[in-house]
Amino acid sequence: MTGLIGRGLSRWTPLHHSAINVAKFIVPHVSPPAISGHATPPRQKGSVAIATIHLRRTNTRNVFVRTTTAPGAFQAWHKGIVRSSRHICPSTLPPCPQTNTEPDSWDTLYTREISNHAADPSDIGTVWFDDSDAETKILDFLERLADGDLELLVDDLSISRDDAAFLDLGCGNGSLLFALRDESWPGRALGVDYSPQSIALARQITATKQAEADAEPETDYPDPVEFQEWDVIAGSFDTVLNGPQADGWDIVLDKGTFDAICLSDEKDPQGRRLCEGYRDRILRLVKKGGIFLVTSCNWTESELQGWFERRGDDGLDLAGRVEYKSFSFGGAKGQTISTLCFRRV
Repeated sequence: MTGLIGRGLSRWTPLHHSAINVAKFIVPHVSPPAISGHATPPRQKGSVAIATIHLRRTNTRNVFVRTTTAPGAFQAWHKGIVRSSRHICPSTLPPCPQTNTEPDSWDTLYTREISNHAADPSDIGTVWFDDSDAETKILDFLERLADGDLELLVDDLSISRDDAAFLDLGCGNGSLLFALRDESWPGRALGVDYSPQSIALARQITATKQAEADAEPETDYPDPVEFQEWDVIAGSFDTVLNGPQADGWDIVLDKGTFDAICLSDEKDPQGRRLCEGYRDRILRLVKKGGIFLVTSCNWTESELQGWFERRGDDGLDLAGRVEYKSFSFGGAKGQTISTLCFRRV
């Protein structure tokens, strides 16, 4: 998850989701279902700012409660959070001395990860939502879908394991596409990202994997994963819609990129916030009958449905969901992240 998190957000740092669950509520200027809660002012303990957060989302699958956190959590923001009956907004934490999310800060992050990978090829860098084991869960969902072993909400949805083509939006280091290759999905796979250095890292990892494959000449390996720098909001569709995928991709993946886009207040040429135009872009990328698989830590399943489900005759229908470890509080049940599968109609 990198993509467009840096757009218009000079004061925000990349979110590391293992830090705290309350990162799910960093969505300024939107209005999800009611959130009740408050945060105590941060206090100093040595050089560490600590704040206690009390949160509860009502009428949704996700419920979050009192959390105490230290720098790795609160420095996920440049600002803190304040009490709101509708949403959590930036407040008054002191300036964060760490990197921000302008494009050059992502490049700084990935430049460091490029160096780390060069020194140790087993170190591929950050894997988003790894704390929720998202990639394994997504792979299992796709395998069961290909095998016809899922109870779905729509009829006649199937994918071919032999030639399904994947487009990963905000691919970062490409870990999800590499995992698909490792699990014997041989079809075309393209990862795109806003950060040129993330693409450089992904290509470096590809070269390492290719060298390992070349060392075993009798083994038949699929084509390498492709990576391309591309802006999912403003980039030309010609970059990603071409060849056999000119009319769209079988499977479009989003693992945190929509979350990142929702953090921006930047407007598109139509005067909408960038997140409001994201669905229209997705519809161009998914072929008719194909699927869009979106993973979010900011939005509940019902909220994701509200963002993406069909309006009229053309759009996306909810087809299924990925199960994650759940927890309960106050009689309500929730999970740390949400992954929904939509079929393009």
